[in-house]
Amino acid sequence: MGKFKSFVKGLVIGGGLALLYAPKPGKDLRKDLMNKADDAADRAKSYGNDLAEKGNIVMENVKETAHDISEDVKATAQENMENMEELANDTADKVEDSKDEMAEELEDDKMTTP
Repeated sequence: MGKFKSFVKGLVIGGGLALLYAPKPGKDLRKDLMNKADDAADRAKSYGNDLAEKGNIVMENVKETAHDISEDVKATAQENMENMEELANDTADKVEDSKDEMAEELEDDKMTTP
């Protein structure tokens, strides 16, 4: 916004100096000032369009990055879920094995003790 304010200030100052030092009749001077004002408006419009275009590019980049991050999070969550299932299954198998071993040991103890 600072560039635009400076641009407008320069336009006003330049227009004022043109009025003071111009060796032209009023009609020609007004025509020149209108042309300069039109040029300034065109440049401001062009600057605004460029800014809007850059804003759209940034917005698209942000959307793409957010989508990529979302996909990464989903993939990581799925992988973690699969790992947790595998760990749960391994733990259940170990508990079952331990239960069987303990049952065998109890049977052996019953047989060896009078």
